[in-house]
Amino acid sequence: MSSLSESRVFTTGRNLVAVAGVIGATGMTLVSVAVAVAARRWLAQPDVAPRRFARRQWDLTRAAVNAGAGAWRSEGRPGNGATPSGVPVAANSR
Repeated sequence: MSSLSESRVFTTGRNLVAVAGVIGATGMTLVSVAVAVAARRWLAQPDVAPRRFARRQWDLTRAAVNAGAGAWRSEGRPGNGATPSGVPVAANSR
């Protein structure tokens, strides 16, 4: 067998790696273009105006705060020996 660089197996492997690299680069390019096009379409056609979106998020936040405060008031405050479920905590369980 002659030197490694002149070997038929080495040459075939080198060529296969080169072809795989070209195919991989082409695939990554196509995926990148597809993601960019999809992102542009998504950004170009917002289904909700920014002001309406912000208002909706604010309303959801306010509702969550009110629900949490109501539960806290009705179930007991921390430090009074009650858990959020209203069941007293045993003194030796801490």
